[in-house]
Amino acid sequence: MHPHSAAPHALAQYLAGSWDDALLTCEQAFSAAAIRSRCSELPLLHLAAACVPAGRGQTEEAERHVLQAEEAAASMDYSQESLYAAMAPRPGHGRCAGSLALAWLDG
Repeated sequence: MHPHSAAPHALAQYLAGSWDDALLTCEQAFSAAAIRSRCSELPLLHLAAACVPAGRGQTEEAERHVLQAEEAAASMDYSQESLYAAMAPRPGHGRCAGSLALAWLDG
């Protein structure tokens, strides 16, 4: 899988109900991003990684990814990454915004 397609793929896995696969895809992408210094991928990856724990009620884990998405986006000059961070699910506030992210990426 191409590194830039990992986050949309993980969001698709989440939306399809393959939550464990979505987490695995995110973890592999985090490893690849760390090795290759691909910081621009981190906001969307953290958005995707926050979806599963938010859906499972794992508040602390979801919030950790939300904060990391915000931090990664704040370190860049691209508004797109800020959008991803803003769409990361807040625990207790409904379903993950992954479907919005996928629609936005397609359009």
